[in-house]
Amino acid sequence: MIIGSGTGIGLSSKRLWTPAELITALWFDAADDSTISLNGSNVTQWDDKSGNNRHATQGTASSQPAYDSGNRKITFVDDYLDLTSVAADIARNIGDGNCFLVLDYTDTSSANVPLHISSGISGGSARFTMGYDLGDSNAGMQVAGRRLDSDSYQYVSNGTEPSGILIQHGNPVYAGSDAYLYINGSLDASSTSFHTDGNTSDTDSLAVRVGSGGGNQFVGDIYEILITGTLTTDQRLQIEGYLAHKWGLAPNLPGGHPYKNTPPKK
Repeated sequence: MIIGSGTGIGLSSKRLWTPAELITALWFDAADDSTISLNGSNVTQWDDKSGNNRHATQGTASSQPAYDSGNRKITFVDDYLDLTSVAADIARNIGDGNCFLVLDYTDTSSANVPLHISSGISGGSARFTMGYDLGDSNAGMQVAGRRLDSDSYQYVSNGTEPSGILIQHGNPVYAGSDAYLYINGSLDASSTSFHTDGNTSDTDSLAVRVGSGGGNQFVGDIYEILITGTLTTDQRLQIEGYLAHKWGLAPNLPGGHPYKNTPPKK
């Protein structure tokens, strides 16, 4: 994109900012069809754009989600993609994590798990999980999990039923016992006693899945997934702006957001 006019002195150029400017742990992008391998219209592999080769796969035809190339989304009903063998260490011995999901929950009649990273003890127990209605006593969009494998399960919920495409961002700060849940760039829920201070257990997760976890399926559409380590406030805002403008969600950003009207540029 060219800023200004004319030629010579005073001409400057800026590119749109993307998560490629960051060190990402995982990046799935349904808008990039070159990263998606198909069996007909069903997804057999979704390639990780982070450079870590944490590709999500599904070899069983009846468990393969469907790709909608026109709307650039992957639809899950009773299916999932697995990346346990390549991403078991993704939440191992970390003090901070951020996960951004662009998704649409199309059925909220039961618990929904679009992303699940298990503990090192059980593939069903959560070290880090994003979803809806994960805790029985407080339905809503949630970030959940445990720091140590032996810890009890905790969750932070906004108590709100999702509606339409949205950006759900979970940020458990294990080293600081805090957890934050953002929806479309607004802080919706938080806790300062999510768990005890420190890093997660130094063990590999026994299950890492997109579209299923802990015995619960995700029913809906996933457009993009980003997982990173610690972020500055500016970096968080850049990711929110990038995702919002890419997926037509900029009007849902809060007033005063620096990228509400224009996407971030480099």
